[in-house]
Amino acid sequence: MALNKITYTEIEKLKLVVEEKQTRIEKPLETVATEKPIDCTDIEVNQGSGIYNIYPIGTDSFKVYCDMETKNTEGAWTVFQHRETGEEDFNRGWIEYEYGFGDIRKEFWLGNGLESTNNEPFTTKDKDNMFHSHTNCAIKEEGAWWFVKEDCTNANLNRKYFREKSSNYGGIYWYHQRDSFLMTIKKTTMMIRRIL
Repeated sequence: MALNKITYTEIEKLKLVVEEKQTRIEKPLETVATEKPIDCTDIEVNQGSGIYNIYPIGTDSFKVYCDMETKNTEGAWTVFQHRETGEEDFNRGWIEYEYGFGDIRKEFWLGNGLESTNNEPFTTKDKDNMFHSHTNCAIKEEGAWWFVKEDCTNANLNRKYFREKSSNYGGIYWYHQRDSFLMTIKKTTMMIRRIL
């Protein structure tokens, strides 16, 4: 009985995903107003960092956090991941990563438009895209990521968050930052920016 309920729930989720994608495809491009910002690069940097509505071509508008102050750049970065307090659990499934989760004013994942990076697919605990591995690294690592090899990766900013200082393996890490898996990172922000 429980298996049938889970299967039915998953089917309903997938139906919603298909309907959403179909709506996006059918929406005529002419309805997008060109004077509205497509992403953060279309917003004046002097307006400051904050939450803005953007209007990407071919989809509905949505809110994003624009970083207008990052040093050594011209600003206008669209933040797609931010972690600082550990209040948001990032060990989630594919649907949640695809559509985003969290509070854009605090900790969040914007959405999974970045399906692969350097030809490495994004993997979650319920969608293993690592065809060259015998292990679902998202389960092993307790967080979704673009895993690069059999032993999973040298970085994962979506792992378990340790609120207290910890030298235990298992938290957020970027190996080449400190040449260690034991030094956990306390704050992460991932951003993208259109090249003008």
